[in-house]
Amino acid sequence: MLLEIIARKPVLHDPAFRGGENLVGWAKRHVAGGNQEMIPDSAIGGQISSKALKKLVKLVEHCVKIVPEPRPVMTAALAMLEEIRALESSGSSWRKKTRAFLDNVFS
Repeated sequence: MLLEIIARKPVLHDPAFRGGENLVGWAKRHVAGGNQEMIPDSAIGGQISSKALKKLVKLVEHCVKIVPEPRPVMTAALAMLEEIRALESSGSSWRKKTRAFLDNVFS
């Protein structure tokens, strides 16, 4: 669900997906190609710092592992989101924008 919020794309059947690809495969393709900046929707891309984006993408990668053991439990995923939110809560305008974005995710 976090990936759906960030990308603002459905899990299946989006024109950006290649044959048979789903949202997770699409995101993994961008991460593998070093293009994680393509993951957030353009409407929120400017609201999130690259540092926060990398952490969010890492969290998403852990959440969508095929084998369930390495996936974080919901409380751990929430703690990671809170950590990103806290890191972005002060300082530059990028951080403030990221904080605002994450506040919207939490509301």
